[in-house]
Amino acid sequence: MKVAAVHWTSDVYKKITDERSLFTAMEKELNKAQQQKVQLIVFPGFLGCLYAQITMEKFSEYLDMVYKFSKEFKVAICPGSYWEKTNNECYHSTSIIKNGKLIVNQRQIYLAKWEQRIGLSRGIKLNTCQLGKFNIGIMISTDNFYPQVGRALAKMGCDLVLSPIGLVGNYNEALQISGVHQKVQQNLFFAIECGFNGNVKGNSFWSSSSIHAPLLMTAEERGYLCKSNSTPQLLTAELVHKDRLKAISNFNVLNHLNTEFYCKMKMFNGGIK
Repeated sequence: MKVAAVHWTSDVYKKITDERSLFTAMEKELNKAQQQKVQLIVFPGFLGCLYAQITMEKFSEYLDMVYKFSKEFKVAICPGSYWEKTNNECYHSTSIIKNGKLIVNQRQIYLAKWEQRIGLSRGIKLNTCQLGKFNIGIMISTDNFYPQVGRALAKMGCDLVLSPIGLVGNYNEALQISGVHQKVQQNLFFAIECGFNGNVKGNSFWSSSSIHAPLLMTAEERGYLCKSNSTPQLLTAELVHKDRLKAISNFNVLNHLNTEFYCKMKMFNGGIK
């Protein structure tokens, strides 16, 4: 499967001042992806939240346009993340949309302090979907730093995890490595990490973007199939399922787990939170 991550630097976000400029930028990336025969594209975390901010809290219009894009372009779209309002609750959510249809929806499970302060609600369930030969799960932003989320997705049979992300505060590469990159090596799935570098709710975000794979599959065993630099770019990579299985055969970490304990966790419908 050929996949892509959209990486925009802070300079790109400064030019996004209204919905037209945002949708034009997204359409440009989708055109690139289609020309390169990408099958799945991931947009940066918090992109839909930015849309709500620049349009005076419009919510549904962002996803309406993504549904429209998904009919126009022959690519499955993860639209970054957005605020999902339902039954007087507000969640930090994301999804995969293809051919005008919702394939899977995911709400963020763990909340950072600033997310708690603005009144977000927690999701309670991990969802997966099948796209081609790949079983796909999603970790949104803060969830990347909770090892039980990545491990749960691995135990649910995920081959690929999408990660729209945004980190608050000063640049800290070690912090970001401790998120998605670490979970990939602990669980041996592929991951597409797509970072946000704009401003939302008074917070300034930074994040790099990468397409991750088990160490044995990557140059110099660094764990990256490709990684963003200081310029805007569309990162692409071909994910080869049999190569991942070969890497797992060298050391299958999941075979060494206390499976009974994980089955008791709440996200597996058990009793442990």
